[in-house]
Amino acid sequence: MYVLESDHEALRLEKQNKISLYSIAEEIKEIDFYDDEKIADIGCGTCGLSSEIIYKNSNVSITAIDQSEIRLQQAKKIINPNHLKNIDFVHADIMRDKLKTDSFNTVVNRFVLHHVEQPKELLSSMYRILDDGGRLITIDSDGILFNYYSSNKWVMKKLDLIKKSFKIDMYIGRKLRSYYHDLGLKNVDVRMIPMHFTGQELISEVEQYQDRFKFMKKIFDKILGQQDNLRFKTEYLDDLRTGKAELFYNKFIVQGFKL
Repeated sequence: MYVLESDHEALRLEKQNKISLYSIAEEIKEIDFYDDEKIADIGCGTCGLSSEIIYKNSNVSITAIDQSEIRLQQAKKIINPNHLKNIDFVHADIMRDKLKTDSFNTVVNRFVLHHVEQPKELLSSMYRILDDGGRLITIDSDGILFNYYSSNKWVMKKLDLIKKSFKIDMYIGRKLRSYYHDLGLKNVDVRMIPMHFTGQELISEVEQYQDRFKFMKKIFDKILGQQDNLRFKTEYLDDLRTGKAELFYNKFIVQGFKL
């Protein structure tokens, strides 16, 4: 099984969503959803975003799309059973599987683009399945892992090496406005939420990183070597726990219309 499809990872994501700085309700509080609106949730995962949309309006119709069949089965077990009537689960990769053009009023995605190597192409696929007048809503982060500073020069050197070796874009958030305009989306609106980890939120985020580092072990072993990866993980987290390091990200909520 692909490690990110594990039940443990599904539960980690659910736990992450309960951390106040990751609140989905806060992210979409200024966005309205309408009766009979047809919504596609791309890379839906365990359907945290879909569920929050249904809490706002129980009369929407959501097509929850993910390329992982395992993740879709996990979502069915995790989400509120009352929400199942609103959701049609679809196993597909919209970069490869041709979904019907102009078929949704709204396309949403959350924390998806920073996981893919071709985010602009994925956004283009989302644009294609929007109907005329439809809107594209993206929620994504900027600076995860890398918006970190410690006076530990060894850790910072290794962090820079990881950054240079990554094929995915952990600074996707700040680029979304430009990407939306490149697609031809209109009335683009951008809202940014700062995420500064202190107190209990920092403790919870350190716990999240313990799991993230497990899932990324093979990648980091390849970049740093096993011994240095173990040291990096230990010192990165220890500096956070002891108050020697600063950690912050930003979340971007971006909405644009296909006019």
